[in-house]
Amino acid sequence: MTNKELAELANLRKEHAYNLAYMQRLKDEYHTTTEPMILQKIKALQELLNADDEQILGKICEIEKYIQNIDDSYVRLIIKYKYIDCHSWARVAVLVGGGNTKDSVRMAVKRYLSQKEE
Repeated sequence: MTNKELAELANLRKEHAYNLAYMQRLKDEYHTTTEPMILQKIKALQELLNADDEQILGKICEIEKYIQNIDDSYVRLIIKYKYIDCHSWARVAVLVGGGNTKDSVRMAVKRYLSQKEE
C-alpha cells in the first residue's frame, strides 16, 4: 500500500464532510420548499452520503487489514493514528511518545512504505 492510498481515507472523509455540510445548507435554506428540483437534489445528496459511508468503511477495512500484516508494532501504531484516526504528524508523535517528533514518525512510515515497494 502506498502513502497515497493510505491518505485517500482522509480525502474521502473531507469530501463526505463537505457533502454533508452542503446538504445541511440546502435543507436549512429550503426547509419549507416543495420545489421538486431542490427536493431531488437533497435526495441525491443523501444517496451520495450513503455511498460515501460505504466507501469510507471499505477503505478503513482495507487499511486495517494492511496494518494487521505489519510486523513492526511502532509502524502499526503510527499508521493507525495517522490514517485511521486522521491525526496530524505532530499529534501522532505526541501519542506515540518516546520523544518522537513529527518528522521522525513521518519518516518511519515513509521508510516502511518505500521498503515494501521494493
